[in-house]
Amino acid sequence: MSVIRDNAWATSDRQCPYASRHYLARHFMRSLIICCLCPIIGAATSPLDFEGFADGSILTTQYPGLTFANTQILTSGISLNEFEFPPHSGTIVASDNGGPISIRFASPVFSFGAYFTYTKKMTLTASDAQGNQLTTATSGFSNNLACLGGPPCSGQAGSGENEFLQITSKTGISTITIAGDPAGGSFVLDDATYSAVLDIIPPFGSFDTPINKASSVVGAIGVTGWALDDVGVAKVEIYRDPIGNEPKGNFGLIFIGNAVFVAGARPDVVGLYPSYPNANRAGWGYQLLTNFLPSSGNGTFTLHAFAYDATGNVIEIGTPGKTITCTNASATKPFGTIDTPGQGETISGADYVNFGWALTPPAGGSFVIPTNGSTITVIIDGAPVGQPTYNQLRNDIATLFPGYTNSNGAVGFFHLNTTQFANGVHAISWNVFDNAGRGEGLGSRYFTIANSRSASAPQNSSPTSSVSSGHIRRVGRESVPRVSYKADLKVFLRRNSLTAPLLPLTQGKDRSYALTVEQLERIELHLGAVHDGYALVRKEKHLLPAGSTLDRDTGIFYWQTAAPFLGRFDLMFTPDNQKAAPLHVRIRIIPQRFR
Repeated sequence: MSVIRDNAWATSDRQCPYASRHYLARHFMRSLIICCLCPIIGAATSPLDFEGFADGSILTTQYPGLTFANTQILTSGISLNEFEFPPHSGTIVASDNGGPISIRFASPVFSFGAYFTYTKKMTLTASDAQGNQLTTATSGFSNNLACLGGPPCSGQAGSGENEFLQITSKTGISTITIAGDPAGGSFVLDDATYSAVLDIIPPFGSFDTPINKASSVVGAIGVTGWALDDVGVAKVEIYRDPIGNEPKGNFGLIFIGNAVFVAGARPDVVGLYPSYPNANRAGWGYQLLTNFLPSSGNGTFTLHAFAYDATGNVIEIGTPGKTITCTNASATKPFGTIDTPGQGETISGADYVNFGWALTPPAGGSFVIPTNGSTITVIIDGAPVGQPTYNQLRNDIATLFPGYTNSNGAVGFFHLNTTQFANGVHAISWNVFDNAGRGEGLGSRYFTIANSRSASAPQNSSPTSSVSSGHIRRVGRESVPRVSYKADLKVFLRRNSLTAPLLPLTQGKDRSYALTVEQLERIELHLGAVHDGYALVRKEKHLLPAGSTLDRDTGIFYWQTAAPFLGRFDLMFTPDNQKAAPLHVRIRIIPQRFR
């Protein structure tokens, strides 16, 4: 299989803001050292996105201070097979041509990183000016090809395209060698960054949920917080304390998973640190199904979050972690998760199969999830899109949870036509209820739809519209019809269940509507005669939150709040009546409460 299928970004100013210095002084007790070092490490990393080069051109010395070898430019739709090798950004990537890529720096650097999609296991090797090997980094899989062209997929199970690989050395790197297949033609790289300065300042942030010492925790919970860094946060890893004689990993802990960053999840952080790299996506979150913790999720567990910056510095956020007590043995609500799409996965096509599973615990008594799937609803961007085929056997679930209600038929699947949605980031969950009406949303996660323009619904061009606006399908017509444009703008709220009653919201003295919801909760706002909306952040208009939908046909706003979202969100909706003021809704998202 062949890989058939830049301009340097502007350097940003890495200053040492006043707020950051004082935050670090309070939390790391290093204010004097950090403030003195800020001017010394004030240069930014230098990203390379390769945009602007002609397809098929050979990259050598086009970037000042860098010399490339065995490097060719590929372009989507020409020589690049973008369905298996999608660019991380733009349409142009670099590929290994005739052998491993080497990059020689005119002056030593201290870190190098890039996004890679590959057919062979890869190794990055850093060497000093004398050719001595300093350190290496390897890819996580044997290949990580994407599946944008639809199944069958060639990528190794569990992998994802555009894997970020990074290598750092405090000695000073003069040459980077990137090797896949010795003959070349085995990988593409995009959005490479390198740092010519030694950055020693770690990230900073907050570990917000779950609330420390929370008890009676059951089912899925949001593990969330935020993180920033002067050169950018690369990832946040979630760990837990080992139980008994469990083999320990990094930091003497047990790895759980990587958190996901979502743009717009923490407007409060943007307000405090607007000049930091990626401040708009500082919010991170991981949805943890506590039933998979030791002892089937019963006992006391301590969770930890570690943030890494783009130059390899790492720090634990929220020391000494969050301790929770889980009591899944006494839980009564259905629990489960979604298997596909995976967190952050990119999907496409008219017939993508969404798999998931759900069980009712033994403590639920005689209550069951009806086997016809009538009480399970697939939710995309907060809006119902259909019901899965349920009652399918999966041996691993039946073995893990023997004797649970629905154990021998826990799995369901739903055929999703992704071309009915705009390309971009979306959220999916299953809302699952038993035959007594008890339930909640399961498996909430973000994924990306990437169809070709000819196959996809047109992307909404309005700068203030939901990414998925106009592309939803409803299970049935709503009971409250959209009113005429001259009617009053009355706001009604429905929570979680599709059959829950609509409750009126009262306008406050400031003429806004206010409501409080918990993390992972789903809401519907029936707004009446509105046709557009936006989020207001620092007096600037932004898209409606990721994972939400404004249905222009009915004037209904749907939102399944996901793990990273926390705090206050000011949403504005534009009435049909051009003389009317925007309708202002203030939504406050608070941590989950366990009852």
